Amino acid sequence: MGSTGRTLRYRVMLPVLALLAFAARPALANPSLVFDAASGKVLYAEQAGAVWHPASLTKIMTAYIVLQELAAKRLKPNQVLTVSKFAASKPPSKLGVPAGRTITVMQALRAVMIRSTNDMAVVLAEAVSGSEAKFAEKMNRTARDLGMTRTHFVNSHGLHDPRQVTTARDLGLLAQAILRKFPKGSRIFSERYVKWGKVKLSNRNRLLGKFRGLDGLKTGFVCASGFNLVATAKRGGRRLVSVVLGAPTGRFRFDESAYLLKRSFARPLKAMLVKTHLRELRNAGRNSRPPNLRQTVCEKQQVATITPAKKLKGWGIMIGAYKSRKTAKRMLNYGLSNFRGAVTGAQAAVVRTSGRKAHAVILAGLTQREQASACKWLEKTGAKCNRVSPKQIKRPRIR
Repeated sequence: MGSTGRTLRYRVMLPVLALLAFAARPALANPSLVFDAASGKVLYAEQAGAVWHPASLTKIMTAYIVLQELAAKRLKPNQVLTVSKFAASKPPSKLGVPAGRTITVMQALRAVMIRSTNDMAVVLAEAVSGSEAKFAEKMNRTARDLGMTRTHFVNSHGLHDPRQVTTARDLGLLAQAILRKFPKGSRIFSERYVKWGKVKLSNRNRLLGKFRGLDGLKTGFVCASGFNLVATAKRGGRRLVSVVLGAPTGRFRFDESAYLLKRSFARPLKAMLVKTHLRELRNAGRNSRPPNLRQTVCEKQQVATITPAKKLKGWGIMIGAYKSRKTAKRMLNYGLSNFRGAVTGAQAAVVRTSGRKAHAVILAGLTQREQASACKWLEKTGAKCNRVSPKQIKRPRIR
């Protein structure tokens, strides 16, 4: 996706769409990736090199470095750490240990990996490097060593900083590294809860226990990034890793991840950006900037005006197809906030599809030139453009 405000006359800012159940292959705009953890072979890639804000996926790197320190015996599991005022001041998600109180390394690490606590990420950063700023420098050195060429860290937790960026490709390399080098330590990501006193704090990853074989890794969310998830699952001795960035809701990131993993276990998916190996995927250039999804994800959105099917005309683009009309309308609402004003006179609609019982999200009322221009931009991102002709606009066929 391009940065906010940078629009051309015919460019359509298509929405981030999750893949649901038997839905037709939508025109995805958000970065997503699936690869084999052992070989690094890429099974699916969509904008895997696009620059994005990592949010709490940052904590995968924090955990990786702490596990390195434990392996090198520079930290000890039961080592007692004192919570600083700076760490205690971090906003939620947090464990809430007051400044001056103590906690062990493993208690803090489990709180970070399972509950995604920001305060404990800082506690660990200070234990390793003396300050969070110096820890961020260590994070960036480690990222370079791992080949994460378009990643830059500023803090240990992922609370929003416009300078903190990564890509799906780079996060894939990080996930592969932590699974390979610390197979035992990375299993902490799969634990259902962390106990603090008498309270059990549940894991943020809602796919645990709901998707067969899934056993980690990490969720992430800030308004600027949307809903992110790096997930790993093992079936029949084969481990796959998925990366989904910029989903519009928490539920949709889980649905999209489950869909991609399920399909990838069954057979490799076709996508324009697929390469032989994870490292061969190309990252965006140094001048590229991540989108800020705050307006579309966190701010109140205007309810879409839906055009009745009988009034649709012209050429169109099918953005996605869904089991329920309710889901399709929700995704249309989300999508409109992304391309509001980009195409003058466009019609937004939810219509029944031909041949299959599904509800399609349609952008109609385009000239053939507008449709071609929008599709040209979309296909440059690696996503598929589902063109709809005037004859099919009222009842499109899922291809």
